[in-house]
Amino acid sequence: MTYVPVPEGEKKSTAGRDPVDIPDALVRQLQHSDATGARCYIDLSPDDDPAEVADLKRAIVRAGYRLFGTKTIHKKFTPDRVTYWVGPKIKRGKKT
Repeated sequence: MTYVPVPEGEKKSTAGRDPVDIPDALVRQLQHSDATGARCYIDLSPDDDPAEVADLKRAIVRAGYRLFGTKTIHKKFTPDRVTYWVGPKIKRGKKT
């Protein structure tokens, strides 16, 4: 996957920025994952817009900071799939 920079309108300035919304469907998936331990999958194709995939990644990270302060969102990005789930925070150097 290639790096897609943050759009100019969303970059942080010295005055800060307004919080960007997290899609409701993503929030519900993460809450379900938190309650059941299920893993969420999004299949990617070469036709997907790289900007939309980058926005999805940012939304997942944003949700981790805002909604799951005592837990973490584990993420695995491969060229054909995004996998993420809510789980306990793991000490550095440990694997899931």
